[in-house]
Amino acid sequence: MSSIFQIPPLHFEELSVEYLRSKGFLNVVRVGRAGDLGIDIRCTDPQGRLVVAQCKRYQADRNITSPDIQKFFGMVVHAGASRAIYITTSNFTQPARNLARDRDIELIDGSQIAAFYDQKYPSRLRPEPRMQPPATVAERTEKTQKNLLGGIRSWLESNTSATPAKSHPPSKVDKPRPKHSTRQQNGSLDKSLYSQKFCFEHVGGDILYPVRIRNSKSGRMEFQVWDKDKSRTRGVGEEEMVDLVLNKGYAVRMKCPTTGRNGGYKKAGPSIRRVIRH
Repeated sequence: MSSIFQIPPLHFEELSVEYLRSKGFLNVVRVGRAGDLGIDIRCTDPQGRLVVAQCKRYQADRNITSPDIQKFFGMVVHAGASRAIYITTSNFTQPARNLARDRDIELIDGSQIAAFYDQKYPSRLRPEPRMQPPATVAERTEKTQKNLLGGIRSWLESNTSATPAKSHPPSKVDKPRPKHSTRQQNGSLDKSLYSQKFCFEHVGGDILYPVRIRNSKSGRMEFQVWDKDKSRTRGVGEEEMVDLVLNKGYAVRMKCPTTGRNGGYKKAGPSIRRVIRH
């Protein structure tokens, strides 16, 4: 199985495309690029459902871990896919396999993809492997940040018409409203909860957006802000929130749609790298 590790990453993605086609998936397209947020392949299954896949060409001693699976699951939810597949030349740790089973993520390990490779490309027909120099830490960090920012920008461009859902205070005969959630019933992100006026880039690389929270008294969806010393909290509308946070130093409840990081943040906070205005 050693030859499978010599395939360049892009060639491995193409091999994964061919593998999925051989398994009956339709409209299989490689989409891995800047801003893909971990989605390398998109396709549909015979039932017409959206399927996304991630491909990792790792050496045998670099197994996929449960944090890798959890991160991919966040991208699957963000993409609104019905099925997810993780393909690697290496293997999966047992915790990763357990988490993938709980998240309904299908796993294709190195032995499976190597068997397909050996069948499709006998040794006499195999293309010459092209070795690529390993990326530096700075290059990997820059690529990760570009992928995250590119994906967020694509998400914003495709949802500029989204408006907050109307709400009304519960009446005596109404059932109690559930606590706010950033996910809809189909598992995709409820993007109407986030303000698209601006976002913060966290020092950890996450992109944080102001998020609306339901007021338990009025039932309205509002932005929760704090004054400079965080001694007083109140709910406000979007325009007032933008003015208070960007011009008056208030903190606001924020959340990263992809990683789930959340909390109260202000523009001049030590954990904020920069402000991105839209």
